[in-house]
Amino acid sequence: PGDRVMVVGATGGVGQLLAAKLLDKGFRVRALCRDAARAAEVLGAAEGLELVEGDTREPATLLGAMEGVDAVCCASGTTAFPSQRWE
Repeated sequence: PGDRVMVVGATGGVGQLLAAKLLDKGFRVRALCRDAARAAEVLGAAEGLELVEGDTREPATLLGAMEGVDAVCCASGTTAFPSQRWE
């Protein structure tokens, strides 16, 4: 398997933690987000992090976003308190 993981829900609490752990372990993370500008504010910039716009409620937006992805982790609809957003 490859090393590119798409994280759905990456701007949420669990998604932020998941994306950070994956990056720490050397994976490349493609964060699926509805608004890349907002996601950049939440997630910041990190080597290996790629933001791609799409919406799970709009299947047509997912085809391009999935290209080259080796695995998908879905954290949409989960809750946790992310580090920066809740301070």
